[in-house]
Amino acid sequence: MAERPHPELFLEYPRGLGMNLHRFENVKLLPAAKAYRGFLDGAIQRRGWDVAAALVTLFIEGTKDDRAAVEPARVKNRLSSLNEHPLVLHYDLPVEHLALTKAHRQVERDHRLAAWSAILDHVTAKRRNIVVASMRRALAYWLAYRDQVAAACGIERGPGGRPRLARW
Repeated sequence: MAERPHPELFLEYPRGLGMNLHRFENVKLLPAAKAYRGFLDGAIQRRGWDVAAALVTLFIEGTKDDRAAVEPARVKNRLSSLNEHPLVLHYDLPVEHLALTKAHRQVERDHRLAAWSAILDHVTAKRRNIVVASMRRALAYWLAYRDQVAAACGIERGPGGRPRLARW
């Protein structure tokens, strides 16, 4: 398991890429990031335990491998080598800076199963539509946030919706 808090482990990514960590001390959020964070804070604090649990454990902490954790018999769950991580392959991040990724992998399957079980087994039928609607709203806010970050980095959507660099 991780020996340090997750926020510290997360900072290993930029540290390993040679970034100045002081850049992360006084971050000014883009408008879409503020809106996304505002939605999450409001929904988590005021929409009930079920919405909060679904947003935090499934939406925010979810992974592309959730189906394999929940349905291992149907989906072959093969974790790629840390040497195949995109930050290692494309940005030369030393593997030792993937401490957060390593920590998540150690507990991932049990955490994913517990998260899905909490929602599927304990959200009442009356509340399911509210939970799903909240997840859809979170996705809309996240997509707007992601697109604004991409635009700030000079990435625009080209023909067919594919990303392309706008300024390079």
